[in-house]
Amino acid sequence: MQRLGFDVLISDNLYFDVLPRGVQKGPTLLRTLQALNLPAHRTLVAGDTLNDLSMFDTGLAGVAVGNREAALDTAIQQHGNVYRSPHPGAAGVLDALQRFHRTEDSHGFITGHRLSQTTL
Repeated sequence: MQRLGFDVLISDNLYFDVLPRGVQKGPTLLRTLQALNLPAHRTLVAGDTLNDLSMFDTGLAGVAVGNREAALDTAIQQHGNVYRSPHPGAAGVLDALQRFHRTEDSHGFITGHRLSQTTL
């Protein structure tokens, strides 16, 4: 695959990712934020497998959700920008939003977005 110009990654001993060489989530996200003139300090990245590591490597605030794979947990040990939520999936993201982007409003609003009643 590398001779053909692709990078490969196995995540969670289950997922086989094939990407064009050099294309990763983290650098792509940084370029997108810059192109759209969006503030990096208001961005939260989230992940659960090794294919998300490049987002955590950006230095942006991040959350590794509770059902993350062990290899990702090991890879982010020294990442001070990553919160390790005990909650899986979307509950882990909500947990991180409440930690990173806490607002004065306690009526179901976080960073200007109304949460659905099922999450409250």
